[in-house]
Amino acid sequence: MFILNKKHELDFKLRLIKEYKDGNNGY
Repeated sequence: MFILNKKHELDFKLRLIKEYKDGNNGY
């Protein structure tokens, strides 16, 4: 459960970073 939670947290952070970069490219 702990490992699964860590992977979910990592995927969430990577998704935030990707959206942030895509947003900057939009401008």
